[in-house]
Amino acid sequence: MSALTPARTYNQSHIRRNHNGQRRISIYWAWSYPWEAQRDPAALYNRFSTITEVRIAAWPNYETPEYDEAHFLQGIAGTLELFHRSTLAFQELVRAATGHAVAVFQRIDQAGYRLPIDERVLADTDTLMVFGLDHLLSEQEAAPEEIANIVFGASEAEMEADCARAAADNAGSIYVTNLPERPNPYATLPTYWTSETVSC
Repeated sequence: MSALTPARTYNQSHIRRNHNGQRRISIYWAWSYPWEAQRDPAALYNRFSTITEVRIAAWPNYETPEYDEAHFLQGIAGTLELFHRSTLAFQELVRAATGHAVAVFQRIDQAGYRLPIDERVLADTDTLMVFGLDHLLSEQEAAPEEIANIVFGASEAEMEADCARAAADNAGSIYVTNLPERPNPYATLPTYWTSETVSC
């Protein structure tokens, strides 16, 4: 008897992953799933492929019963689901290596729930993989609170210019340190932090 794969869940609140000393990796799709999935297939400009177009391009890869209309979303939605499926082996590898499941988030999911990159995503994430593709038509633009500038190896003299650059970039936050990028600049604040934070 073959081992069963774990049951899949859908449309539920994220359960926080406690830190166990291993990296907690998350994936964030920066799309509006409903907007992308409901695009007119006749409008070829800047849209995802339909599953029919994928079948033609990759024939015979998606000609099995698991991809027919009784088992798999057709149209553009099917192609979006292929993106999700493309990360499954990676998710299993990460789980085996870290003991943590990979959390998968979407800016606007199938059920219409909007989730910007905020503390709900970042609180238990050590590495965030953002897949942005091209979502300008659906107006999926990052808000200032979702943008952070991270500057390594900055001298005290450079800090004011770094803060000004962050403001110009519309960044909601900035982390500037005089420590090098390796091994871990987040272990401590820069030596000049207290005297310079008034500039930001």
